[in-house]
Amino acid sequence: RWGMMAASWSLILSFAFGVEMPASEASTVTVRDDGVVLVDGRSFFPYGFYTDEKYDKQAMYDHASVTGKAGFNVIHVEPIDNDGLDALFAEAKANRQYVIYGAWKGIGLPALRPIYDRVRNHPALLGYNIGDDVNDGTMVGYPANVADVKALHDDLKSHDPGHLTMVALGGSGGQTDVFSARRFDAAAEEIYPINGGSPINLVYTSAAGIVANSARWKQSPWVALQTFDWNGNANQRMPTFREYSNMLYQAIAAGVKGVMLYSYHVENNGADSDRDLWNGLKSTTTEIHTIQDFLTDGKITKVDLGGGLYASTWEFQHRVLVIVVHAGNY
Repeated sequence: RWGMMAASWSLILSFAFGVEMPASEASTVTVRDDGVVLVDGRSFFPYGFYTDEKYDKQAMYDHASVTGKAGFNVIHVEPIDNDGLDALFAEAKANRQYVIYGAWKGIGLPALRPIYDRVRNHPALLGYNIGDDVNDGTMVGYPANVADVKALHDDLKSHDPGHLTMVALGGSGGQTDVFSARRFDAAAEEIYPINGGSPINLVYTSAAGIVANSARWKQSPWVALQTFDWNGNANQRMPTFREYSNMLYQAIAAGVKGVMLYSYHVENNGADSDRDLWNGLKSTTTEIHTIQDFLTDGKITKVDLGGGLYASTWEFQHRVLVIVVHAGNY
């Protein structure tokens, strides 16, 4: 699966997973030139869950609470209304969990601006999701195309320059138009290979692709990894924890700067309906906690070992982390 080596390992364990939030004022979130997310100037490795947009305020509050207490430092929410937002943000803050807020589906810019004002001063806000399945072609609803995505990004950055804009990429090969201008601060490449026709070994190359594309505009490269099935589709199933762990470390070895999981709950077939998967997922928060400083502030070197094996090393404060992943035929 993976291997790691570091001297003075106990020193790393004393670092908090994430960063301290201010008591009342909004955090300032930016992206460093190398793609690392900075929260109030400190390096941050986002690791968290999507919830589903269908759920009401109580369900999203519960999901934020459960995932935050489990150690995931980001939760993505798409409320069906704005009732209950204050409670959700307060719970996230109590768990040192940041919120990515998505309110863009079917809403134009004039309707979005009051929502920005409602949430932008919460200390737990990390940023806004401004597009789903973003690719070079036509998207569903609003935003309908990459021009709309850029309009949302530009409007948000003029209205609230202190938080991220992020999108989920629908996987359209080279993403030629998507990366022809700066249309967002962070992008999560959707990678859902388990029993869906795409082999698991594509995770490394897909992650490496988003890392390379994001470097052009100094954006933060993330991945959105699969923890679901397609609502009972016979050709889709949830990953086992071993499969998920392989996907996670393929992406990390490829150099991503954030990982979002889709999703915590989709029609009762998400991660929370599989105890073994959920317990395994929770265990990875400790692993990411342990190595996060290497991932954000270490000097990475990537090596193709052949035969589907990839190795990456990170040098950080006279210590070395080594991760070796197998991305061969599956």
